[in-house]
Amino acid sequence: MEKYEADNKYIFVNTENLEQSDGGDQLNNIKINLGTNTIDSDDSSLIKISLTQFNMNKGFYNVNDTNNTLRIFQPGFTQNNFTQNAFDDIVKIDIGDYVSFEVLLLNLCRAIEDAHQSRVNSGTTVSVVPHTHTAGTNFISTSEAQGLDYGGTYAFDPASNLGKPNTHIHEKNTGLYAIAIQYTRSDGGTAFTAASITTLPIIECLHISPSKGQVTLSDGRVLTADEQYNDSYILLGIPRQTTYNNAPSLFPTGEVGNTFAVINEGATTNAFTVMNTYPISQSLNTMPYVYLRANLAANVATTNHENLDHNHQGNVATSHILGKIPRHTNTEGHTAREIVHFQMENIQSQSMVITQNMINELRFSVTDSKGRVIPHRNAHDLSRHFGFGAGGEVLADFNGLPNVNGGLFCDFTLKVERLSIPFAPNILQGTPDIKRTSVNPISSSIPIDFNNNCGF
Repeated sequence: MEKYEADNKYIFVNTENLEQSDGGDQLNNIKINLGTNTIDSDDSSLIKISLTQFNMNKGFYNVNDTNNTLRIFQPGFTQNNFTQNAFDDIVKIDIGDYVSFEVLLLNLCRAIEDAHQSRVNSGTTVSVVPHTHTAGTNFISTSEAQGLDYGGTYAFDPASNLGKPNTHIHEKNTGLYAIAIQYTRSDGGTAFTAASITTLPIIECLHISPSKGQVTLSDGRVLTADEQYNDSYILLGIPRQTTYNNAPSLFPTGEVGNTFAVINEGATTNAFTVMNTYPISQSLNTMPYVYLRANLAANVATTNHENLDHNHQGNVATSHILGKIPRHTNTEGHTAREIVHFQMENIQSQSMVITQNMINELRFSVTDSKGRVIPHRNAHDLSRHFGFGAGGEVLADFNGLPNVNGGLFCDFTLKVERLSIPFAPNILQGTPDIKRTSVNPISSSIPIDFNNNCGF
């Protein structure tokens, strides 16, 4: 038996119904008061805490505020009877779990369409639709033959039939797509000619760390942390935009284009064509792992986990990360309903060594890879689905509430050990004193609102 093996103990934690403290909830700023069961060491030992088990059901949406946002910068133009007013605004894909990329793409089209339609002159109609592939089969075919997509109704209206978006059979999947922003007039007249317009829309995913300052668009809109630091580039297969430009361009001089690719020519002459440049996320989510962070952890991580630099230097920074837990997907029943949870069992190597002599409180937070609190509530979604109208304003008050009584919580197990510090007999002055640090020695560098989100 090791010297302190008899002092080993396990702490079994379930965050359901834990008392709220300092703005925390069942996933964020979880406070565990050890009371009389303090963790102690002496001058010849250190404390080691290891994560041995973790489990959490997925009680949040795959598409959410951290990955559903785009910026559209549209310069104004006039052609014949068509007038497009300039605007600089944020558009968002509806929050939810999407069963196919086709449905997600149509929701993206609707968001872009709504933004443009509200800024054109009377009689002008803007329609944003997926482009057909060169074979002319994508999104319009009613066949389910090899290589073709199912062309049933992908409805936005909840009262309509959604069709069967998962029953198409692909010969191959490139992960590439294109959409058309079409202009027509209700009074006829001269058709819109996209090739004559050089002021094309700029559609970008902002991925600007809030630690770099809060972004204000050219029209005066102040962005939230999630709006300016968004993961939609992963979901939609486009470059991320890591710096803010008040008047962006498609291909800045000497720089790589960090937007959707947009052209004013193609088979549809009355439309701008918008294309992605990287394959889309096949899983239709941006959270393959969740991270358990602890206020006493003093590990290190690459800076994209912490202070969110985009310098591609491979630098590391001090981190609160204690454990990295993978996403698991199972199916249930004959309908193959997807069951998602985050789980690890028999973890052997995720641990932290504590230099304090005594610990009477532990604090934890469950976040995504960038330290953001997992979004758990969206009352706007209720209003959108069930047509509450003005009632949505009242429901919006629920959005900012902490997750203190919902179904999103986790349970995990910690192993606490004392480690013996070896004595060095050949050193006459004896064993050097351990450098003891105080509790909460790390000021988290995660650039989010510490009053309501992760941070110790």
